[in-house]
Amino acid sequence: MKALTIVALATAALFIAGSTLLIASRSSRNGIVQFQNTDYVFYQVEIEWPGSVCKFNKCNKRDLENFNGKHFNLHGVWPTGLPSNACTYVNNCQDLPFDNSLISPEVMVELNQYWTGVYNPSETFRQHEWEKHGVCWNDSFNSDYSTDETLKSYMNDYFSMALGVIKKYEPLNLWAQEGIYPSDQDSYDYDTLINILEPQFGSGVIGKCQIVNGIQYLHSIDFCLGQNYQPIDCPCAKAKKTNCKTANPVYLGEFVMPSI
Repeated sequence: MKALTIVALATAALFIAGSTLLIASRSSRNGIVQFQNTDYVFYQVEIEWPGSVCKFNKCNKRDLENFNGKHFNLHGVWPTGLPSNACTYVNNCQDLPFDNSLISPEVMVELNQYWTGVYNPSETFRQHEWEKHGVCWNDSFNSDYSTDETLKSYMNDYFSMALGVIKKYEPLNLWAQEGIYPSDQDSYDYDTLINILEPQFGSGVIGKCQIVNGIQYLHSIDFCLGQNYQPIDCPCAKAKKTNCKTANPVYLGEFVMPSI
């Protein structure tokens, strides 16, 4: 499989196969139907801001790896949707074991900066994302991953694709252009924050919030990408609903690396 470079994000669409496979199982999460072993039509992306996440989770220096506080952290890039029903959640598509040793040193350096566990061990977190979502990427169910070399290629392509997404779609840079910075003292208007992101993230972009001691922190940004990795209006209406109290001020918590 041709290696997918981090910067060449647009070429990632070449890896998307069009085969439709049988549905293996079905369940539900937050009102969105889940399917296994099927094709998909878009990606749901979630990125998180540790400055806010660590207000309600016990973060630690080990799990934050080399995160530098200058960008969001990736939560996941999730294949989603059926042609007949956009509100689907594709997961656990094939049994491809996670092997951390197969990730190239170059990719690992960037994972330790952009895709960390934050408050859980990073390797455990990435294993979860790989086994639930990564094995659905590309719909390559007819490929032979019986050797370490072919599995290594697939894993590195997947993680490189995800790194390309988190590096391209970065809220802090866009907010900084408008004089908005993470702070424990300054609050912002939710709609203002989201409107700044829409030209680059698409009209389906939303924020997720958590109230801590009466303060509403915006901790995550969700948005949708087409199979060409360009922003789209999320096909599923459920994916466009925020839990933030939009009439109330929101905070972007200041990030401070824990001492331990």
